[in-house]
Amino acid sequence: MLVPGLVRKYYIFVLRFNSIYINKQIEEMSITQYCLERGDIDDDFLKDSWETFKNDRAYITARNAIATSNVLAIVQNRDVLQNILHVYSNSCSNESKCSAQMFSGRCWMFAMCNVMRVKLRKKFGLPEDFELSQGFLFFYDKLERCNYYLESVIEMKDRAIDDRLFSLFNKNMIGDGGQWDMLTNIINKYGVCPKSVFPETYCCLNSNNMNKFLANRLRTDACELRKHKDHSNTQLHNMKKEMMGHYHRILAIFFGKPPTHFNWEYYDKQHKYKIIRNLTPQTFYKRHIPIDLKNYVSLINDPRNEYFKCYTVEYLGNVIGGTPICYINVPIQIMKRAVQDSIDKRDEPVWFGCDVRKSMQAFRGLLDTNLFDFESTFGVGFGMNKKERLCYGESGMTHAMVFTAYDKKTNNSVRAWRVENSWGTFQGDKGYLCMTDAWFDEWVYQIAINKHLLSTEVLNALRGEPIVLPYWDPMGALATN
Repeated sequence: MLVPGLVRKYYIFVLRFNSIYINKQIEEMSITQYCLERGDIDDDFLKDSWETFKNDRAYITARNAIATSNVLAIVQNRDVLQNILHVYSNSCSNESKCSAQMFSGRCWMFAMCNVMRVKLRKKFGLPEDFELSQGFLFFYDKLERCNYYLESVIEMKDRAIDDRLFSLFNKNMIGDGGQWDMLTNIINKYGVCPKSVFPETYCCLNSNNMNKFLANRLRTDACELRKHKDHSNTQLHNMKKEMMGHYHRILAIFFGKPPTHFNWEYYDKQHKYKIIRNLTPQTFYKRHIPIDLKNYVSLINDPRNEYFKCYTVEYLGNVIGGTPICYINVPIQIMKRAVQDSIDKRDEPVWFGCDVRKSMQAFRGLLDTNLFDFESTFGVGFGMNKKERLCYGESGMTHAMVFTAYDKKTNNSVRAWRVENSWGTFQGDKGYLCMTDAWFDEWVYQIAINKHLLSTEVLNALRGEPIVLPYWDPMGALATN
């Protein structure tokens, strides 16, 4: 039996579309009254809203300006823009020339390479434009990620095709994004080499078409594996092994063959010729890059979840058998202190993940929470805090960069942070950005830091079993975007 409220709505529906007799009580209810009860936008609402808008000259002026201009240019706070200062009291030595990831999502790779090259440049007296080969890492990440996807398809073979986990995993399987631990897995397994030894190909600079091709092929193979899901896992893995031969060939065509042995020839800062012979990517990393990635851990600031606990993300990875994603959740002040200590005590920049497009003026190189004044223009602004933005999908990690310096105020608080980006040299201060301390609070989510800089309280979190966050959690967004 229908409840009375549903009877009323049913009758009005019939009245509107079939013009039949309705009982007297329903007939006497006005459409406007009904709309208000149901939540519709009615004529009275529109009339009143337009009258209010017409009588406020400030909104008319805003409308006229925004009709012919980029809205972000209109709402920029001039007081903030004219006070940009790319000067810092505490900084790492051997600042490098900003690199360019071009039309690819390899920020996490560039950021880690930018951290590693600082001490490498210092050790060998290399010029500021020296780079490690991001293309070498890109090749092996793609190969490993194809394998990781097909292995996961076998593992999830009994899930429904529209299961939330499988559906999202199937959507995001071969993007360019990634996490610190994922790249650690690649480097520990394959090593790394200078960019001069394995330079970029077109698919590195513009990866979109390659990714579409790989995604299409991977879904085709996933479909084939699921058609045979009643087979034994041994049979499915044999099918997968044959499929992986196809991906190796595809990637070899896109990238060429990454080096297995090489001689490193280079000019130092004095333009003197040098050569180091008989290297492999593994020996180059282990002998010549003065950073041991095993000493680094990831800290996150996630106010939704308990601090001083260890977290991971379901099905977030690239190397089967590699180290799982692992985060220690800490208050934001601990992250800031760790970055300062890395710069001051170790002369070492810090990899970090953030939501980069929020309150950003890219051309001027500014990240400032007060950059845009929407409220003065539109009469409304934004009021969610960091926790609420994560809960409602308004924010997540979208980009990785590197902290290289910070500037202290007279009271020893931090004014701003210097950020090495990977979007070339034409933005900001030759590619470097200025991040206010307030922006750090709101939009920075992760850093990778040497564990020797962390307290026992923080490191003790690694002893516990990681709490598993779902695959779609915003703490995994850097790898799935």
